[in-house]
Amino acid sequence: MIIILIPLAILILFFAYNRMFRNNWKNGLECEVAFEREYVSEGESCLLREVLTNRKRLPLLFLQLKFDTDRGLLAPDYPNAAVSDRMYVSDVFSLRPFERVTRHIEFVCKKRGYYRITDADLIVTNLFEGKKDYTEVLQNANLYVYPALLNTEVLTIPFEHLVGQEQRRSFLFEDPFTFRGVRDYVSTDPMKNLNWKLTAKTGSLKVNQRDATVSGHVSIFLNLEDPQGLFDTELLEQGIRLAMTMSVMLAADGIGSAVYTNGRDCITGEVSACRSTKTDEDLRLLARVLARIDLSKERDPFSQLLDHAAVEFNSADSTCCVISSHVKNDTVDSVLGMTAGGGRVIWLCPTKDRAGRSVNLPGVDFYPMAM
Repeated sequence: MIIILIPLAILILFFAYNRMFRNNWKNGLECEVAFEREYVSEGESCLLREVLTNRKRLPLLFLQLKFDTDRGLLAPDYPNAAVSDRMYVSDVFSLRPFERVTRHIEFVCKKRGYYRITDADLIVTNLFEGKKDYTEVLQNANLYVYPALLNTEVLTIPFEHLVGQEQRRSFLFEDPFTFRGVRDYVSTDPMKNLNWKLTAKTGSLKVNQRDATVSGHVSIFLNLEDPQGLFDTELLEQGIRLAMTMSVMLAADGIGSAVYTNGRDCITGEVSACRSTKTDEDLRLLARVLARIDLSKERDPFSQLLDHAAVEFNSADSTCCVISSHVKNDTVDSVLGMTAGGGRVIWLCPTKDRAGRSVNLPGVDFYPMAM
């Protein structure tokens, strides 16, 4: 009789455990996937944190965590990450009762973009039954990969040309917080500029000299149409890096800028633009706008953007910078329209062959930017 009851008891316990496991393995199980940093630049590394917590007495001996994000993040030293159409990660955990396990994965951010992990799959295996079950856990992991800044030496000549034009067209204001020196008084000097201490010491009227500050603004137009009808992502990415680098250089020189483009935001699908870029906070906003441009989305013709802006930017007081590797007739005609009112345009053309790109247009200073 006992010989019969023992197998029966084992069978009852087996089915009871399996039912209890199926109904309770999700309870008290927490999963968090998060990037350690909010933003990085192209080429930098970033850690991603995986945290699994088991808040119950039931152990989970074989638990698999899976998630994916856009390709562009590489983990060459991590065997459980693979890249195909997307970047996939699959990790295996073993959780004892009331245990928390944390792991870190180091990714190299090879490509500009906005990376999101919106959900993760947890797959559990019941070793007694040999069956698998899974659940989906919502996540909110976000990482901005900003465009890399280029070597400013390659931009020295077009930048100096652009800044020189802007300074000639801008009003000069005296900066009361900068002191340049002292000179003799002339009848046109206001009395408030007198240096009374030095006047008393020398016996002749002396006035303080102040540096001038330039109040200017440059409009940057970034074309993300396929260059020459061929889809060359790297040329478009170089154009985005040029826009970011020029904005940073202008801000460092005290000149504000605005970036207009026909690229579309990866979240909203709207055309991207950043209309005020001068402070550090403005530059961070611009970096985010450029990071979120999705080159897989349909883009409007660049000529349409320039034609719409020509009404405002074709006067002799306008300062414009066009960044475009697309040099077909419609783009050329629209750039010429920007100069119709006497203004000048600096055209930066990302190219893989400097000798193969040359444009001679009135009012346009053309600079091929070889990669």
